[in-house]
Amino acid sequence: FDGFDEQGEDVSVSCKADALVLFNPVIDLEPGYGWEGGARKLGADWRSLSPLHNLHENMPATIIFHGTEDDTAPIVGAQRFCSVLQDYGVDADLVEFEGAGHGFFNAGKFENAYADTLQKMEQFFDKIGFTA
Repeated sequence: FDGFDEQGEDVSVSCKADALVLFNPVIDLEPGYGWEGGARKLGADWRSLSPLHNLHENMPATIIFHGTEDDTAPIVGAQRFCSVLQDYGVDADLVEFEGAGHGFFNAGKFENAYADTLQKMEQFFDKIGFTA
């Protein structure tokens, strides 16, 4: 997000990511679609802090791991996020875990999700050229 630097901050050092690896993120703050707590807490300012509503063509390659039964961060936000990135031509992968809820990827929490997310994350890094 642009416009949120502290006064006097050294902006010569970039804080922009080269890739995003996201696990069941709260990524859409639009009332009725995403994490309802965000819209309630932020009021009219929800759009300025909603990742989904601040995407552009220069976003980094992204992979999202998300459970289809996540009631904290509904998967529809991740689906919309990846769709918009793909429309911009950005490499964006969504790995859905059928029947999994929020935090599914923690070791021992949901079937083999922990090992599966690690493997898919390594494959993603290979695909975008981050591994030797």
